[in-house]
Amino acid sequence: MGKTLGGYFLLSEKRFQLALFFLAVLSAVGIATGYDTDSLFYRAMASGRYDGVPAPFRTRIVTPWLIQQVSVVLPVDVAAWLIQIAVGMVFLFGLAKLFQLLEIAPEWFWFSAFLAPFVAGVTEPFMPEMLSSALIVWALVCLQVRQTLGFLLLCALMGLQRESALLFGLVALPVLYRSNKWAAIGSLPAAAAGLFAAVRFVGGGASAHQLSWPVYMLLKIPANISRNVFGFSLWSNVLADTFGGEPWLKWASPVKVGAITEIGVYNWEFGHPVILAGLMTSLFGLAISMLWLRRRSIRQEVAEAPPAVAIAFWYGLASLLAAPSLGAGVGRLLCYAWPLPTVALAWWAHRTLARSQPLKLLWWHYGFALAGGVSLSIQEWWPRIILCGLTVAALFGFRRQWEPLISEQLGSGSDNLAEAETN
Repeated sequence: MGKTLGGYFLLSEKRFQLALFFLAVLSAVGIATGYDTDSLFYRAMASGRYDGVPAPFRTRIVTPWLIQQVSVVLPVDVAAWLIQIAVGMVFLFGLAKLFQLLEIAPEWFWFSAFLAPFVAGVTEPFMPEMLSSALIVWALVCLQVRQTLGFLLLCALMGLQRESALLFGLVALPVLYRSNKWAAIGSLPAAAAGLFAAVRFVGGGASAHQLSWPVYMLLKIPANISRNVFGFSLWSNVLADTFGGEPWLKWASPVKVGAITEIGVYNWEFGHPVILAGLMTSLFGLAISMLWLRRRSIRQEVAEAPPAVAIAFWYGLASLLAAPSLGAGVGRLLCYAWPLPTVALAWWAHRTLARSQPLKLLWWHYGFALAGGVSLSIQEWWPRIILCGLTVAALFGFRRQWEPLISEQLGSGSDNLAEAETN
């Protein structure tokens, strides 16, 4: 396999096998440690039980359907594990092909993606993130080789898989319009068609608030921003039992929306915005920090980049900024920003820095990435707050030590790269 895509991407057959083993272990750990509420919804769908599954979970049908087909001959948990490994292989080979097309040195994959905490967020069994990532990476491959029809078909499959495909289509419209007009115009309708087909297949359903899922998703945005960004948890009579106490403030809803008759503010927790800051600065290690260093010129660089890199950058950035408004599980939602560090910033780093730089930056990278991963596993609020606070402080406090390492390469990165490749 040394000369195949896998060998190119992970440098050797053994390392490629290690990557697959790592994906298998992560998926197995997810099964052994039990499932959260979201996973239980998808598990029910994989078992053919859609009753009681609210919107928008019930419209994310592809992964549960695949598991259901395999579970005819295997237990559903084993089927989920095998599907996750298979989809992980599809993702790895897609990323290998994309890196090969973009001529990105394999070392940058290890730096920007592998073993960072966000990987655990996309390998959880029954969840849609792994397949969504695989569809996205192959859509980027299709863009790079100008396979417009394949790109549009994958956009439709993304819509069947998750409603976040609409964001991908929205980003593709302005980014691709000059380079591939048909892909730009067709991406959003294709994603919408996939989502519409999913809704027609299983029914849109209603949320716990007795709202249609489009209305529910829109109303979630201010509630999630209030909680994740500002620390205020909004309350409604429908979810009163889940809060476990009386809210600080409550009043009658001026307009009856679904089953909501009372609204209010349950409490304020400083931990929510601190955790958000810690995750956004550490979940991808130093990769996101590179974006800040290049903020003055990155827009021009992306404008001159190949279409796949431009989409990876803008979709990843949009996902990163939108995550706090989309749900309470910010750590998992931030994982949808993976194309930004894994593809776009890796492409920039390959063009700008020498191939020896990943090793020099590796300790810093995994230090910050590990802090984000550990913070996700701690249940008590104050240890999480302290750890994430220290992560953010360290990221800026030690900036002087690693910024020159990057800055000194700017402008001479191509020469360094050529010299490193010669040696």
